[in-house]
Amino acid sequence: MNINIEIYNVQGHLVKNIIFYNKNPGEHILSWDGRNNYGARLPTGLYLARLISGKSSLTKKLILK
Repeated sequence: MNINIEIYNVQGHLVKNIIFYNKNPGEHILSWDGRNNYGARLPTGLYLARLISGKSSLTKKLILK
């Protein structure tokens, strides 16, 4: 199953898209380096992470320090 993680800033703009291909169901660990899709470091603050897998999705708040 493919897993897509989208990270948005508080204005609702997509800043990072991370895709994991062929992951088995279960627990996985993700580390985000605080960079956008172009490799630029993002400012500290609040972000939203949306995890999408199949027909399911989940959104969580992130604080980048």
